[in-house]
Amino acid sequence: MDKLTTLLYSKCYLLILLVGYSCLSDDRSINIYSYEIESQKEKLQQLKTYLTKDSGLLDAEYHIVFHDNSTGFVPGPSDHHITLALKIESDSLDAWINNNLDSTSQSISLEFWTDLNLEPNKWELNSKPEVFISKNKKLLKMVYRNEAIILGIYSSTSLIFL
Repeated sequence: MDKLTTLLYSKCYLLILLVGYSCLSDDRSINIYSYEIESQKEKLQQLKTYLTKDSGLLDAEYHIVFHDNSTGFVPGPSDHHITLALKIESDSLDAWINNNLDSTSQSISLEFWTDLNLEPNKWELNSKPEVFISKNKKLLKMVYRNEAIILGIYSSTSLIFL
């Protein structure tokens, strides 16, 4: 074999190894509603896989759509859209509002959370929320201080309704 053929074979071999290795990676892609999970402990554990903050978290309902693009032929950034309702210990609410969020007077419709099937007695929202939006418009949090509830949307793309 000449040098060119050897070089081509070695490049093909490396490409096959790369593709094979990337297919072995854990795929974290998921599309799940919290009400599909029976155990409260498992429901919160599943959420903690995709949400890093959990201080004071008491209960949650959510819809997680996560496309893990780190696997496959050409790895790339993952895409996600997470809609959630969180019950938080009241003294932990401020820990959920970070410096990257700006307060706004914009009114946000609760229709974005209807798919979560929130039980009215358990998720009663009577007060006016404080609304926070990230500068890049990829994160929205509505804080109901009196109820110690946060409604949030985390997305890898800008939320077009903001």
